[in-house]
Amino acid sequence: MRYLFLLLFLVFPDNSRAQELWTLQDLINYAIKNSPFLIQSRIDVEIAGLDEDVAFQNRLLGFTLDAGVLSGIAVGRRGIVIGGGGAIVSEELGGDTLFVKPFAYWHFLYPIFKESKFISQRSISEEIAEVNYKQSENSYKVDKQEVIFSIGDLFLQIVSKRKELEYINQNIARLSTILGESKERFENRLITEADLMEVELKLTDAQTNMKLAEMDLDILKKQLSNLIGMPLNQEPPDLEYDLTLFENMNSLIPELNALRSWSLEQNPKLSIANLDVKEAKLNLRLVNSSIFPILFLTESSVLSTEDSTHFAGLGISFPIGEIFKRLIGSPQVAKIKLTVEKNEVNLKSVQSSVEFGLMQAYMEWKKARESAIGASKKVKVTEARVNEGKNRLKFNLITIGGYLEYLTSYEEAYIEFEEKKRDEYTKLLSLLKNVGVIDRYLAPNTLEKKAEKSELETAATKQEAFTLPTEERIKLVTEKKMPVTNNLATTHLVDKAKSYTVQIGAFQDEVEAKKLADNLQSKGYPVNVTRTEIFGKGTWYKVRTGTFKTGEEAKVYGDSLKSREPTIKSVLITITN
Repeated sequence: MRYLFLLLFLVFPDNSRAQELWTLQDLINYAIKNSPFLIQSRIDVEIAGLDEDVAFQNRLLGFTLDAGVLSGIAVGRRGIVIGGGGAIVSEELGGDTLFVKPFAYWHFLYPIFKESKFISQRSISEEIAEVNYKQSENSYKVDKQEVIFSIGDLFLQIVSKRKELEYINQNIARLSTILGESKERFENRLITEADLMEVELKLTDAQTNMKLAEMDLDILKKQLSNLIGMPLNQEPPDLEYDLTLFENMNSLIPELNALRSWSLEQNPKLSIANLDVKEAKLNLRLVNSSIFPILFLTESSVLSTEDSTHFAGLGISFPIGEIFKRLIGSPQVAKIKLTVEKNEVNLKSVQSSVEFGLMQAYMEWKKARESAIGASKKVKVTEARVNEGKNRLKFNLITIGGYLEYLTSYEEAYIEFEEKKRDEYTKLLSLLKNVGVIDRYLAPNTLEKKAEKSELETAATKQEAFTLPTEERIKLVTEKKMPVTNNLATTHLVDKAKSYTVQIGAFQDEVEAKKLADNLQSKGYPVNVTRTEIFGKGTWYKVRTGTFKTGEEAKVYGDSLKSREPTIKSVLITITN
């Protein structure tokens, strides 16, 4: 029987390995490829690009060629050009009779001067098509930034709900322990039945909150799946609950003046308003060019069984109708002039709106950040009170109700902190969206652009790398186009680059952590101690050594270190932040 199970295992290998965790960037990249909303917007960009090609073809291949068969009655002299698409009827075709025998003809016309420009020059229609392409491209950027903001907001809600679940789970474990102790105390008549019932009610509430939070988390995950374009019958992805990216971005936001100048250059809504003005002015030029004559090459031929006639030459046509409209006043021209004026007013309005929105978003982010710091301090105070209350409860210095009040205060402070921290990160996303660079921070290089001068090279030359998004600064450093200096921007830049380290211990006692570090440092190992605040678990001191490019290198070093040093019981490979 044992061998049968082994055979089944070999024939049917285990495919139930853990699903790969999705990062925030994974979600955004998936949405950019699969979101129906963005797919439609991207198709609009492609259509606008084809409109450019159509305008180009219309300029170079904008000829007309008519061909057909004519027959009928001819009067007057027949040796001259008559109608019929420019066909020529010679005297031989009709003879002395009125009836003209059937004959074939074609008429070719090729404009060489049109819209006040020669064919070798770029036409106004092409310029309008190019503006339309840029408008659709910026509209795509706006749509993409909205989707990225929504994904980031949902991601933060899910992370917050996940942390809430972890806290509730810890609280349930803590209350279960208290309930067991309370039953013993009740049996020994140290507490009243009301005290015991209070603990039981508190535990029941925590278990109910656990179920509600799980349902909320499930709904949020399905909303996220729908937003990124994942099929409804597919399981929502498991997420990597890492907020390091947000902390890094928090530290890299420049001052308001730098953001303002950046917004005026990068905000796609402002770019669209600028392009609207340009398009209206081009439409006015196009209408005004319609009064110019058209110069064209022409060729006409008539073919019959008896004879053929050909004509080729240079022609010019005058738009008499358009000229007459201008003389009496064209409402179309007046309409377009008003459109130009309207779009110029709209441009000023959008610029003011962008600047005001940026200032407001910046102040909201600052306020949210300060509020989160205050809430963090409150958590530490209430956590200390809970620990103090636990010790006092052991010696019957406080009642069960008093200790539960400590727990309630800590729970409220922790939930408040998580809400304020999420609000801080949401305000950060809103700020980046107002500047118009949220996609460059969270999803760099996802939109293919036409050839343009690299901002990276310009920033590196001018030593202005601080104003570039995080991912682009990383690229500058890794490609050695920008020196790493000891300042805020580059310090976080190096941290942002993905590298690995070996963690050889984690202690809540700082003395123990330093003892292990000192021991290894005395033997020549590059060891450091990092302090980390884990809410719900308190302060931890992590002992780490080495920096490696890949996880495999870190693992090999960790295994060899553990075999050489008996004081190291286990190692953990972690990504440095």
